[in-house]
Amino acid sequence: MYDLIYASAVFLHMPDKLVWAGLERLASKLKPYDGRIFVSHNIKFCSRLGGEECTKRLMSLGLEYLGKHTHDSLLFNHYEIWFEFRRSKV
Repeated sequence: MYDLIYASAVFLHMPDKLVWAGLERLASKLKPYDGRIFVSHNIKFCSRLGGEECTKRLMSLGLEYLGKHTHDSLLFNHYEIWFEFRRSKV
C-alpha cells in the first residue's frame, strides 16, 4: 500500500476510458484515508463528465477530490498545477 502516487502528465496523453481504468488500479494501491494521488496539468478526464458525474465516478473508486495546488518548478522555471485526490474508503 502506498501513501502517495504522482501521476504527473501521463493522463494528458491517454483516452478518458484508460485514465479511469488507471485510476481504479491506482486507488486500490493507496492506503485507506491517508493515501493520495496527485495528477498534474489538468483533469479533463473528470471535467468533461461534469462535476456531479465526476464526483460519482470518483466515489465509486473510493476517491475524493481534495483540491488544486500550485507548485513552483525550479527545474522548468514555471508553476505547475497539481490536483489532489484521497482514498476515502477501503
